[in-house]
Amino acid sequence: SIQRDIELLLLAAIALTLSHSTTTRQHAVMATVARAFKATAPVAQRLRRTRDPLTSSSVAQHFTLPSGSHFVVRPPPSVLPPTLPIPPTEAALPHADKFAQTPFASAVHQPGVASSLPPSLHAQQPQQANQHLLSPSRPPAPTPNKKLSPQEVQELQALRRSDSNYWTTGTLARKFGISRNTVTMFGFGEGIEAERAAAERKRVVEAAKARREERYGWRKAIAREERQRRRTL
Repeated sequence: SIQRDIELLLLAAIALTLSHSTTTRQHAVMATVARAFKATAPVAQRLRRTRDPLTSSSVAQHFTLPSGSHFVVRPPPSVLPPTLPIPPTEAALPHADKFAQTPFASAVHQPGVASSLPPSLHAQQPQQANQHLLSPSRPPAPTPNKKLSPQEVQELQALRRSDSNYWTTGTLARKFGISRNTVTMFGFGEGIEAERAAAERKRVVEAAKARREERYGWRKAIAREERQRRRTL
């Protein structure tokens, strides 16, 4: 009986220990949940606003009109500064008296008269206005108004048959002073050699086109297939 009482006491102690550990674990879970749902005021993040180009631009000029309004002049990015508006002259105005009553009339530079607006720009000469442009990489194409003689036509066709990769339509057009369409119309001439040269040139062009189309994406590839199907219809 004593041994049985000891076993019962051991079982009771084990049960008490298990219940205590379960209760402790439950309290820990509840504390974690309480911390997760703790009432805290949400912090609103500041919105990222785009800076006003009129105030952030380093080339913008600010003026205050006599009426108290704020006038800002900012050159557009596509035009070389300074690009202030050029007011028309009185001779070019159909209604000069109405223009004199507007606030923009004070922008016209008058000697001895102070103006609150920026001074007007003088009209630039065409050469000065185009000084910032780059010179052309090659001279302009000649006007295709030249008529070739039969000997020149034969020379053109002979050069075209000899090396069509070097004597292209553009090269022959510049050499003889005619258009590329005229060179294409003359072609390679007649005979077996001309047919062989035309077939070889077509093969080279098709190979270059195939190499270029290998780099196409799936959208361009689908568009190319659709064009080919429409041509066959």
